[in-house]
Amino acid sequence: MVEFIMGCCFSEKHISLKFATIVLISALQTGCEETPQNITPPPPPFTGTMTTPFLSPPVTNPHFVARTETGLADDERVIGIVLNAGPRAYPIKALSGMQSHVVFGTSDNEACAVTYCDRTDCVRVFREEKPFQIKTGGLVNGEMSLIINGQMYPQSDPAVPISDHPFEVTTLGEWMKTQPSTLIYLRGEFENLK
Repeated sequence: MVEFIMGCCFSEKHISLKFATIVLISALQTGCEETPQNITPPPPPFTGTMTTPFLSPPVTNPHFVARTETGLADDERVIGIVLNAGPRAYPIKALSGMQSHVVFGTSDNEACAVTYCDRTDCVRVFREEKPFQIKTGGLVNGEMSLIINGQMYPQSDPAVPISDHPFEVTTLGEWMKTQPSTLIYLRGEFENLK
């Protein structure tokens, strides 16, 4: 409903907001020291501009298969890493979905998270001897954010408290030439390529 008062147009929402403001000002002017029960304090300041609200857990217990079981082409872009358990390749397309930007696994006394932002084409791989908590924190200032052990960081932030692990972005064919025993991560549409 819209009302016209003294030549001005007001919606119900606008009138309610004006009424709440008048009540608050009246309480302050009369010396009321108590905060009205229905007014909540503002949240703490947030640095950055959050453009998406998506918090997404990582893909855990990733599934790996031999190259012969994938049907992937030699020119498929992958993130190649070498862990204690051996070489691994993560197809970029498999990490491009909204809920698959972070893949986390543990084996052979190490925890590893492979992260990929499809908006910025940024890759980071983290590795520690002990498990850690990591998930996607949405898009902040145009880049993916990560929530690591409860704290939010831009993916590219050098202050991330987890050790970076070496990786290579290349084609599957090139990676397999130097790492022929590689196992390949499968997720989503890739699981049906056998």
